[in-house]
Amino acid sequence: MKEQAIKVVIDLGSSRTRVTIAEIGSNHSYFEVLGSGVAAGGAVKAGIVTNIPAATAAIRQAVAIAEQEAGVKINSAIVSISGQHILGVNSDGQAHIRNRRIRNNDIIHAVMRARNLAHKGGQTLLHILEQQFIVDGHKGITDPKGMTADELDARVHVISARSAAVDNLGQCVREAGIEIEQIVYAGLASAYAASSEDERELGICTVDLGAGTADLMLWWRNQPMHAATLPIGGEQISSELATALRTPRAAAETLKCRYGALRNKYCQQHRIPLPSTGHLPDRQLAGNDMVELLAMCYQNYFTHINKELHRVGLRKMLDGGIIFTGGAAQIPGLAEAAGEHFECPVRVFIPPPIEGLPEHLQRDAGMVTTLGLFYLQQVPLSDYVWAKEENDGIIQNVTNFLKRYLSP
Repeated sequence: MKEQAIKVVIDLGSSRTRVTIAEIGSNHSYFEVLGSGVAAGGAVKAGIVTNIPAATAAIRQAVAIAEQEAGVKINSAIVSISGQHILGVNSDGQAHIRNRRIRNNDIIHAVMRARNLAHKGGQTLLHILEQQFIVDGHKGITDPKGMTADELDARVHVISARSAAVDNLGQCVREAGIEIEQIVYAGLASAYAASSEDERELGICTVDLGAGTADLMLWWRNQPMHAATLPIGGEQISSELATALRTPRAAAETLKCRYGALRNKYCQQHRIPLPSTGHLPDRQLAGNDMVELLAMCYQNYFTHINKELHRVGLRKMLDGGIIFTGGAAQIPGLAEAAGEHFECPVRVFIPPPIEGLPEHLQRDAGMVTTLGLFYLQQVPLSDYVWAKEENDGIIQNVTNFLKRYLSP
């Protein structure tokens, strides 16, 4: 008889708040959505909570819908976080072995040293992600336990978030009556939903282009190499359109979603009705002019992403290309335009059909973070999320990280 676990994830985004309840099999081979609630956003801007009462109310509303659909009561949840304050740092930690076999404590010591060197004041630790171990200069060691050596190095990627942002997010969730099991970087979740292990081995960058932010995760040889969130997203594009076309912000958003494209061949409308502001008469916009405006906006975003990849010296590691996902990435022609800009393979990920998810949310690009949060529950977290910092600054919950080393 199969054993199931009920898991709940909360994704507090700029445009929507999503709460999803799913049943996960004990063998991690499947999950089925039992209930999903979506509430309008507006209380989060670029990953930062701007209105705690409004954000709390949105969580409560989404929770109520999900609970009603699932027929279960929610007590705790896994919560995503994003924002420009996210910091990803590669770090090395050493342990002196002195010609003996490597023990559990040596591994702990090396990883904790790497963590301490990467940790910065005012940041709360979210993840310590394994890159590799190095034993006496030999790279690519996956499990050094029991090896005889003089020196052990642990290379990890440490992801943290601004403590104030974590506290404000936590306050919203707790005031909605939900305890937090874990806070996960949204870009990490999206990366697991959108990419394959083969792509991460070859070298891939995932870009979750949402309403207010773009979450980046870069992988090479199946190792997480960089995490960052850029302050670019679909809302900014709508604002730029509104300014350029002198049309209301809401009208610009509608025009973008209904007629938007980055190549003329995808534009189905030769003349687009264009509302004016004030009491001025409405106008019409040529379809190719709309394409040109949107292409300029997205080219600016591509430039921001390219600069970030060059800044950290990882631009040449993308043999697998770039995967775009998220609501703002669904505009027709994006893969072609981005492929020309980055001069590498580009594809756009759309979430596959999910069992139990309501029809209106199926293939909703905004569900990619939610999907990834469930995927991260289906893989051994000791492989990806190694430790979590508690409020006192001491890593207490090291069980996931250490389980494979402390086992007999």
